[in-house]
Amino acid sequence: DMEESTVFPQTRFLSKYDGEQYLKSDKWRYQYTYTTTLEAIIDLVYNLVENHGTYSNLHNGCQHFVEAFLTKIIAGEKHHRIEKLLKQNQLYQNTSNEYIKGVCRYRAYNRVEKQLKKERLVCKYDTMESALQMV
Repeated sequence: DMEESTVFPQTRFLSKYDGEQYLKSDKWRYQYTYTTTLEAIIDLVYNLVENHGTYSNLHNGCQHFVEAFLTKIIAGEKHHRIEKLLKQNQLYQNTSNEYIKGVCRYRAYNRVEKQLKKERLVCKYDTMESALQMV
């Protein structure tokens, strides 16, 4: 007997061939490549599970967990892209002036925001609770 509050994340490995079939059939849209380790994914999921709060079918269920998971992944991608731009920015690298560094970071942030919106890499996962509130 499993407790109702127990959550088990599940994944399924797809070969490159199987993945290409999904992409060609348009079943997966806006898929992205993200290089990580299995340990890092497990740590991320455990952290989310530990901090998810008391499970409820209505207001804190698996849909909310998925929403938090996607939000965390997108935030990590945003941070990675900003840091990459700043590492390539010679002005940012060569100055000790905090004002200039702040302007460079602001510009990098806005550039990444535009990229993510263009790629539709934003969390638009609607939970059932939010759908019910619209009724």
